Amino acid sequence: MSHTLALPAAFLALAAVVPGHGAQEGPGPVVGGTAPAAPSSCVVINEVASSGPSGPFDEFVEVRNVCDRFVDVSSYELRGYDETGLPTGPPVSIPSYVVLLPRGSTGEFLTFVKADFSGTVADRVFVVVLNRGLLNIPDNGGLCLFDAAGRKVDCVGMGVRPAVGEGPPAQAMTAELAQLGAANARDILSTDTDHNQRDFSLHRRSAGAVN
Repeated sequence: MSHTLALPAAFLALAAVVPGHGAQEGPGPVVGGTAPAAPSSCVVINEVASSGPSGPFDEFVEVRNVCDRFVDVSSYELRGYDETGLPTGPPVSIPSYVVLLPRGSTGEFLTFVKADFSGTVADRVFVVVLNRGLLNIPDNGGLCLFDAAGRKVDCVGMGVRPAVGEGPPAQAMTAELAQLGAANARDILSTDTDHNQRDFSLHRRSAGAVN
């Protein structure tokens, strides 16, 4: 069974006032990943594309449960940041009652896609469709996942010197890479050593599937 998850109406209203990829006012930056880490390392940002063949809003983010148990990610938040650490839009909350299944099961992935997303999602148990004004992943910047208590669970920084991330950053998306349908992704085991440059490499998009 697949679930295309609806976001609260408040998010849809916010989308109208957060156009494009510009930074917006909001909470202070998470510089260098200094926010306290959540005690669980089961959930990781597994694959990110900040743009794609259909343009700058052809984005997706894949979150994966890498543990052998169920993980409740209700009310977790995904936040995008520009290269200076300022938010690129309001945080996106995972809807209630989303429990990721153990690694190796259908339902281990949660995939966020923009309405302009041009690819396909293999594991469609949990898919969140976002309006253009939400998240807005910059080519040079970062993305962080926080748990329901506001603790940082995982971050990935991309580009030359983003303020947000874990260790040296992953490669930035370019127009050429976007047209090729590339994404920054972890390996097949979703290895996480808190070193984005080492943990992420360029792959062909594989939303909702092991890399």
